[in-house]
Amino acid sequence: MAEKRKFTLPSIDQVEQLRQKKKPTNFFQAASSGSPIKTTATPTPATSLSTTTPAAQTSSSTDTHAETASPISHSSNKSILRSSTISQTSTSSTSNNTRLITTSQSSTSSNIRPVTTSISSTNNTQLAPAQPTRRTAAGYGNTILVNYSRQKDNPILKLIHNVPWEHDDVIKCDFAVGKTTGVWFLSLRYHRLNPGYIHDRIGDAARTYVLRILLVHVDIDNFHEPLRELNRTAIQNNFTLVLAWTKEETARYLETFKVLEHTPPDMIREKAKEDYAETLERCLTNIRSVNKTDVLTLRSHFHSLKGIANARADQLAMCPGFGEQKVKRLQQAFVQPFIVKQKKK
Repeated sequence: MAEKRKFTLPSIDQVEQLRQKKKPTNFFQAASSGSPIKTTATPTPATSLSTTTPAAQTSSSTDTHAETASPISHSSNKSILRSSTISQTSTSSTSNNTRLITTSQSSTSSNIRPVTTSISSTNNTQLAPAQPTRRTAAGYGNTILVNYSRQKDNPILKLIHNVPWEHDDVIKCDFAVGKTTGVWFLSLRYHRLNPGYIHDRIGDAARTYVLRILLVHVDIDNFHEPLRELNRTAIQNNFTLVLAWTKEETARYLETFKVLEHTPPDMIREKAKEDYAETLERCLTNIRSVNKTDVLTLRSHFHSLKGIANARADQLAMCPGFGEQKVKRLQQAFVQPFIVKQKKK
C-alpha cells in the first residue's frame, strides 16, 4: 500500500512573520516520519469562478478555523487564494479560446479543400482537347458528297438542311448519297438547251455505281417529249428515273436517299403469304368459274390439294355449288400440260 503523507498546520504567528518578510507562502510542510502530525488538505486553485472543488471546500473550512484565531491572517489568506483562482481562470479561458480559434481555422481549411478540387476539375474539363473528326470514304459517313466543280452554282445546295454535305471533285456523279449509290442531276430547261450533255455524262459513268439515279427537275411546261426520251435513255443504261417538280422537292429527295441508305427494301417488297389456306385459295381461284366459296367447300370435303386433284367427277358433283361445267373445268386444270403449244398458222 502507498505511504500516507501528513502535513502540519502552521501557527498564526508563523503566517504573520512570513507575510511581513514577503516570502513565498508555503504554509504546509511535510512532517518527518517520527513526529505526530495533524491531518489537513492542501488548497487547490479552481478552474473557474463558479466551480468549487472539494479541495477548495477543505481550504475554506481551514480558513474559518484560522479566522476565529486572527481576522488579519484570514483576510490575507483569502486574498491570496482569490488571486490564484483568478489567474488560473484567466489562463484556462485563454487556452480554451486558443483551442477554439485553432479548431475554426482547421474547419475553414477543410471547407476550402472541396472548392479547390471542384475548380481544378472544371479547368480540366474546359482544357480537354476536342476529338478530331475523321473523314470517311465516299458514302460511309453521314454526309452527301457533292461534285462541286459541276454543282457549285446549283441553287439546290442551299435547300439541303437536314443532312450535311461536303464537296468532293473525285466522284464521277453529281451527288454521292451512299457507298454504291450515285445521283445525276438534270434540269429539263438545261437539257433543252444542251441535249447531248446527259448522254455524255451517263456514258462516262457506266458501271460506276450499283444504283444509278437520274434525278430530273421538271421546270418547263412542255415536258412530255423530253421525259419520254430520258426514260428510254435511263432504261438502256440501267438508270432509275426520278422526277421532281420543285427545287425543294429535289433537295428532299437527296436527303431521303442519304437517310435511307442502309434501310432494307422490306417496305416496298411483296410479303410472301405462307398460310396454306390462302395459298390454296390463290391457286384454285385461277381456274375459271371457281370462287373463294368453292375453295372453302372443296377444302372442307377433301382437306388438301392432293385430295381435290384425286377426286372423281361424281364426288366433285356432290359438293354444293358444283355443276357439270365447273367439275369439268376443275379436272382439266389438273390433267392438262403446263406448257401451252403454239398453234401453227
